[in-house]
Amino acid sequence: MSNGEKLPPVDMENAVLRDPLFEQVMMLGEAKPYLSLIAVLHGEQWKKLAAEKGGEINVVVLEKGSEPGAHILSGAIMDPIALNELIPNWKDFTDCWAMFKWFVGKGPRPDFDRWAYFEKFDYWAVFWGVNIIGWSGLMLAFPHITATYLPGWVFNVATLVHGEEAFLAAVFLFTVHFFNNHFRPDKLPPPDVVMFTGSLSLEDFKRDHPAQYQRLVANGELEKYLVDKPSAPMRIGSTVLGLVLITVGFTLLTLVAVGFFSK
Repeated sequence: MSNGEKLPPVDMENAVLRDPLFEQVMMLGEAKPYLSLIAVLHGEQWKKLAAEKGGEINVVVLEKGSEPGAHILSGAIMDPIALNELIPNWKDFTDCWAMFKWFVGKGPRPDFDRWAYFEKFDYWAVFWGVNIIGWSGLMLAFPHITATYLPGWVFNVATLVHGEEAFLAAVFLFTVHFFNNHFRPDKLPPPDVVMFTGSLSLEDFKRDHPAQYQRLVANGELEKYLVDKPSAPMRIGSTVLGLVLITVGFTLLTLVAVGFFSK
């Protein structure tokens, strides 16, 4: 492969995209001594190739180097499956409605897959929160730069947005997030210690992610995800720590509410 100094990245993109094994490609490295490739593989084509070769293809690494055969560690290897599963879909909306009906005894509990709708919401909420509170904070932290390019009323908007987003983040964390993870009817008594132990019981897995559990059983893949249960000291310590953190969280929520509504 030539480099970015002699061959424009767009030409390499077009060359790679002619191969049906690749679905999307972005090449970086204009005027650089090497090219970097970000590629989305075409899943069905790779499965077909694996079947023809009589094996299984899980990850393909195209590494950059100074010469053919060179090996260096220079980037991240990602399986996009998990990210694709985190993208909201129509089932998430129906699951949300079914969950509220279940809360009031008007219907069965929905069968969640690997990610429930509230877990996806927790994941994506960080992205808009970081941007809102981050950019508004930078505008307030460097007012001389902000005032050079923007009118004065922007400071009022930035102050309002920054404070409201901080309040929203705290309230969401200590109410909705705490409820979903510790105080749902099927989670009682609190706390849920998965974040400390890194594992959950098979009974909890079947209850919280029945669709994923059934798929793993049907595919014969459940066994490879089974681990030893946490030790008694780990469970006790995790429970105590979890209760302490929940108490701290509700204390902070109370202080935030007092400070917000008393101003």
